[in-house]
Amino acid sequence: MDRSDRLGPRASCPRQNLLLAHGVPETRNSIATLLRSEGYSLTVCEDGSQALSAAMNGDHCLLIAGIVMPRMDGLELVATLRRHRPELRSILLSHGKGEIDAVYLRCASLLGADAGFGQPLPHLDFLACVKTLLRPEAYMSDGNHSSQCDSV
Repeated sequence: MDRSDRLGPRASCPRQNLLLAHGVPETRNSIATLLRSEGYSLTVCEDGSQALSAAMNGDHCLLIAGIVMPRMDGLELVATLRRHRPELRSILLSHGKGEIDAVYLRCASLLGADAGFGQPLPHLDFLACVKTLLRPEAYMSDGNHSSQCDSV
């Protein structure tokens, strides 16, 4: 089953309810402030385990998560959610832009993440990616997303 089959038809997300999980408080707060300033509704979690619980019990349209988090890392979180909530789109964030970060982001993509960004977070590209992933028409017939999210 390819990505477009897994996602199937998707109604737009009227509340644009996002799930944010990051293990670093300063980064988590900064991203939350950025997203709220753009009008998004957020559920904020400190670790992957909290995020999994919130995702399984909520109506979120998009997960934004750090790769390195306590209790459950972002890679495990995305892999688990792809099995249980395949319609939930995701952006994973690494801690930097080095070689190891590129490897982590590539692994995230292979596990089903829709996009990934290193730090420092490029705000304009990140916000464009969030908007793209919330639009159902952003997906092409092969299941890929538009180039606005090609961040790795």
